[in-house]
Amino acid sequence: MVRFWVSVVIGLALGVPAASAVSGAPYQSFDDLAATAIVISDHTMATFSKARLIAEEAGARGLQMFPPDAIFGYFPVRPEAALFAGLPVSLCFAQAELEGRGLDPIVAHVLAAHFNRKEMLRAAPAPGIDMPFEDRVLRVPEDVVLATTPSGPRRGSPREVADRGINQNSEFLIGTVALNIIFPESVGGSENWTDAELADCLAALSLGIAQYLQKALWVDLSFIYNYKNFRRVPVTVEPITSNMNTDHEWIGEVLSRIGYQGGALFGTHQLNNDARDSLKTDWSYTAYIADMSGHYSADPPSPDPGCWGGAGYVAYSYLGGPYMLIPYPACRYGYGLGFGRVFIHEMSHGFWALDEYASAEVSCSDRSGYLNIPTRNTLFFSCQATVPCIMQSSSPPFTEPQPICEYTLGQVGLADVNENSVPDLYEAAPDIEFMSFPGVQMDTLLPDDQYVLSIKVWNDAVPNINSQQNPDQRIDYAPAIRSGEISYNGAPFLPIAPTDGTWDEASEVLAYDMVDDPLEPGLNTITMRVKNRVDLAAQVDKQVFVIGLKYYYISAASHDSTIQILWTTAGEVFGAAFEVLRTDITTGDGETGIAVVTIPDETSTTRRAYSYLDEDVKPGHEYRYRLRGSFEIDASGEHHAYEFFSKEAAETAMIPVGKLVSHLLPNPTADRTSFTVAIPKTFRDPSGSREPALSSGAARSPAAVEVRTDVDIGIYNVLGQRIRTIYNNSRYGGVITRSWDGIDSHGRVVPSGVYFLYVKAGDLNETKKIIIVR
Repeated sequence: MVRFWVSVVIGLALGVPAASAVSGAPYQSFDDLAATAIVISDHTMATFSKARLIAEEAGARGLQMFPPDAIFGYFPVRPEAALFAGLPVSLCFAQAELEGRGLDPIVAHVLAAHFNRKEMLRAAPAPGIDMPFEDRVLRVPEDVVLATTPSGPRRGSPREVADRGINQNSEFLIGTVALNIIFPESVGGSENWTDAELADCLAALSLGIAQYLQKALWVDLSFIYNYKNFRRVPVTVEPITSNMNTDHEWIGEVLSRIGYQGGALFGTHQLNNDARDSLKTDWSYTAYIADMSGHYSADPPSPDPGCWGGAGYVAYSYLGGPYMLIPYPACRYGYGLGFGRVFIHEMSHGFWALDEYASAEVSCSDRSGYLNIPTRNTLFFSCQATVPCIMQSSSPPFTEPQPICEYTLGQVGLADVNENSVPDLYEAAPDIEFMSFPGVQMDTLLPDDQYVLSIKVWNDAVPNINSQQNPDQRIDYAPAIRSGEISYNGAPFLPIAPTDGTWDEASEVLAYDMVDDPLEPGLNTITMRVKNRVDLAAQVDKQVFVIGLKYYYISAASHDSTIQILWTTAGEVFGAAFEVLRTDITTGDGETGIAVVTIPDETSTTRRAYSYLDEDVKPGHEYRYRLRGSFEIDASGEHHAYEFFSKEAAETAMIPVGKLVSHLLPNPTADRTSFTVAIPKTFRDPSGSREPALSSGAARSPAAVEVRTDVDIGIYNVLGQRIRTIYNNSRYGGVITRSWDGIDSHGRVVPSGVYFLYVKAGDLNETKKIIIVR
């Protein structure tokens, strides 16, 4: 993974908030990921856009996209077709699988090049001579910059800042870049683009861009190639015979033919704006590529007379955009990867990187880029030991990836001083604020109060300090918020959407009506957490108290001839009285109140424990209990009366037991009969032997420990066949009451007749006769 040298930019980290959360270890190379081509079968932008979103959300890296035909990228794991369920797409994982997919031959050629990336790198031809790079870096005239730049400071995520200047559409290499590729062709000239040349050119430049993508696997960086409508745009001159003094004329003509006026700079600026808006990207940059196949020599003199008429340079671009001009092949650097690396050299200028070769005369103190990074790898003046870099030369060796040094990476925005996988220019965590509106949202609520959860989420920006830009024209870019989740009272987090429905801006608001997710009575903790696009996170809790009764549990237990009801509430009950409501399920009697309890058995600041002993129960009858808590309160100048019901608890009253099993009640029966089992205790002594505690009280060692007793309860017919299992498990000694509803194990109602209840508990067993009368 590429890092930026601490000694260079240590001052940049001062005062920057620390990361609150980062993603896991970054991928080191394409080899760590699954190369995948997503072929858009119906060739529509609707399907392309959906497939792109799915790939991005699945964590794909190094995406290179060719709308509306295909997307190539690297996935954390090989994707399954189900990931794109419902979309007319097909997945390819090798060049051979591209056959028969209905692809544009140019796109198929480019995808094949990516599947064979390593082989193409190894086979890349070397230029005939090893010489430093020679290009030109131009600057947009200040009056043009001023005419296109809105005044005043601006902040936001790259996609949400709409009003940008002519050199503000390519600020740094994080996010998605719309790359407009224009292939001009003279009317009747000698230089004419063939399909093979177009395919080879696109493959070479995209393999060059892959060198950058290889360095940026720890962030989101992807490219969309916008070229389909820009192939063979006719002009009245031969572009390769022009030069920097006259290029603007034919570039203006090209732009006019594709619908843009205002000349080379203004027209390209409009093209960049439209491409960014229509393709929904963060950045946009344009490349004009002149065909010089007829002028190319594999071993030219220097300066190359076939390259711009011997003007002495290979290509040129404007620092910060809006475009580059480059020949194919790239003069003395040739075809294939030679061209690809010249291309990314020029593209680096478009994203504010400075030259490092000696004749460019860039000094160690010259700075550029969003974080104003110095150019200490320059060959112009020896300020330190230098390393090979794409900004110095495009000569061999063609290593993989091509050297892109730390200073160039810093200038294009890919610096990470503290090595936490968060770009330094995005080293700012999000913030969350719960907002209050009188009369709509309060921290203490009545049960019927409206409650709207209002939240503001935003991400501050690390300031833009690019010395190549006028301070009044700089934009401070913040990472967009990527996701949000909410949790109530410790429950699992659930996704939540902002008011506009999509997490895609550096500032979002939420207005969440709690009608669909009502708060519980008592103290509620609402937790909101968000992540931004580089996985920095924030989490905030808000507590809201709702006036009411909160029951933690209710239970019922049978004891001899009584049933005890126990319940626990929150600490604050507002002087509530609890009415015990009972239903006799056996007789079908309706729910009636049998008692009112106001005094708890135990009280603490957070809990109150209550109990009631129901002594009016009939053996074998099943009862259902619940509580109705009620209180009155004066609030907001009004008198309120409230009732809160608990959940239900059911229990069958015990039937007196003799040895092991009680009588069955009722018996005979038309459907249901109940019984009680007295399960003996079983002990294990230090020797490991198990001994039941019989009614006669067998002698036991003082060190004996109670263990669970095996219990089996079943129903048998007169043939001795087991037709239903009531209970089969182990439990500690005690009393349980169970019933049989006259249903067999297959869910069928048994006919009238004699049946037998068999109970075995430890070493004891007993059989009881049951008579069913329908």
